[in-house]
Amino acid sequence: MGSRVLLFGAGPTGLILAQLLRQNGGCHTVIAAPAGLKMELAKSLDAADEYVELPREANAAAARLGKVRAENPYGFDIVVEATGSAMMMEDAIDFVTKGGKLVVYGVYGDEDRVSLSPNKIFKEEISVIGSFSQTYKFPAAIDYLGQYRTTFLRLIY
Repeated sequence: MGSRVLLFGAGPTGLILAQLLRQNGGCHTVIAAPAGLKMELAKSLDAADEYVELPREANAAAARLGKVRAENPYGFDIVVEATGSAMMMEDAIDFVTKGGKLVVYGVYGDEDRVSLSPNKIFKEEISVIGSFSQTYKFPAAIDYLGQYRTTFLRLIY
């Protein structure tokens, strides 16, 4: 409850997750993704409180993310990496506040590897959580579908 959330990525499951986070206690949700159709969809769904459109060019995107970091010097309580980019996963940890959580939600290739500082995780007490399919959550997901509690799901039907 009351968490500040930063979600990297605006794909279908990321947008559903953003809406669920907002409905279940996310106080301030920010979506960071490349400008374009997916980001426009995120805005039309009112999936977040704030949107950070990332340029496609790497240096410009890094500069924009630097601005996000400067605007949020204490970081975010929850950072979700939903892009499936190993490079983005490495960068995402730098946005997590002390005692916060980094959720690994993207789908990565078996050959992908990341480099994270164990010392940073230890000193800043960051929890790194993997999230994939949780079969025991299917009844809750079906309940959401039945109640049309997410705008994105309404668009599917």
